Amino acid sequence: MLLGIFLIILAVTLIGFRLFVVIFSIAYQYFIYPYLIRPRFDSSWLPRCSIIVPSKGLPKNGKKNWSSFLYMDYPDYEVIYVVEDKNDPGANRIKSLIKNHKHAKLVVAGRAKTCAQKNHNILAGIAATNNAEVYVFADNDISPSTQWLRTLILPLSSDRIYVTSGYKWFQGKNGSISEHIHTFMNMHMYTFFIFSACFINIGLWGGSMAIRSDKFDELMVSKLWSETVVDDMSLSKILKASKKRIIFVPECITHSNDLLQTLHQCQLWYTRQILFFKVYFRNLWRYTLFVIAAIIAFYLLLPIAVIGSILTENAFYNWGGKAAALFFGGEYLAVLLSALLGPNTRLGRFTLRIPFLLLFQNVIYMKTIGVDIIVWSDILYNIDREGRVTKVEHLIPK
Repeated sequence: MLLGIFLIILAVTLIGFRLFVVIFSIAYQYFIYPYLIRPRFDSSWLPRCSIIVPSKGLPKNGKKNWSSFLYMDYPDYEVIYVVEDKNDPGANRIKSLIKNHKHAKLVVAGRAKTCAQKNHNILAGIAATNNAEVYVFADNDISPSTQWLRTLILPLSSDRIYVTSGYKWFQGKNGSISEHIHTFMNMHMYTFFIFSACFINIGLWGGSMAIRSDKFDELMVSKLWSETVVDDMSLSKILKASKKRIIFVPECITHSNDLLQTLHQCQLWYTRQILFFKVYFRNLWRYTLFVIAAIIAFYLLLPIAVIGSILTENAFYNWGGKAAALFFGGEYLAVLLSALLGPNTRLGRFTLRIPFLLLFQNVIYMKTIGVDIIVWSDILYNIDREGRVTKVEHLIPK
């Protein structure tokens, strides 16, 4: 009886927090930011901006994505595309796109030796900027609207705001299992980023992020990125430690159909995201492990409760069945509510797959125990306990 009560309390606590994060994210996206936060900022503040787009290879929709940055509805900005090598498959494509755009240039960064290649590319892009008051960072797999730049930098009009961030929302074409896994994991991360930005000041996504250049220098971000393995999480760490404010801008959400197409790709991608989190927020990562372990326990409890109640006189409740059913019912509700945040391909099929999607995600999280080596775009990074890169190994010879 006591065990059953404990399990129900645990289930209510877990799913209550999950539902709070989702409901708060919905409220923030549709009401809190547009009506309570955005009006506080000065829309007439239009500083010179430099958009830095690190790039590698030929992303899906690459031409559309690269081109989108050239046509911002903004009076004074430049676009700096950065590749590792002049022979990168995307280099000539970018050159062709920007040849008639005086506000754009291509920079070749060279290979990174002490940090992530993306960080190295970004720093090379910053070195090539021209009188920028705001640095804006964007991944090459997004295609933002013409208003993206204005909306992303708007909160920086307040001297109290140090960094702004957006995110992306995935919508696949065929609703395959791998597309739904990628969508599910990204949906969780999206609500986590909103919650984290508002309550614990760590919700930054480097694929759509902006910082004033003077704040960049004040925080010594160049030094930080020159020795770390990721841009956004490492920056979040120092912002949290120094109690500098960030703002999540839901109007900067970009929609993408560039989803992962195999289970192996999903595993590699999510493992890398969790390792970034682990490296820079180890205590939060440890706390989340207990949550993940509890969720996996509910997976075991449900069939045990069903079988136990059939084979013995003990009730389904005493075996923990009600607690497990309560948890999964709450998870279904959370996912259905999350559909209000953005479109989802084949929502009915997606909903039926929730137990598998959640299990897949949580098992990958658990597999990061004891792992401190990150592989990203064919480069292996060894990381020390402080999040500094100690070794960079290119797995494909130059």
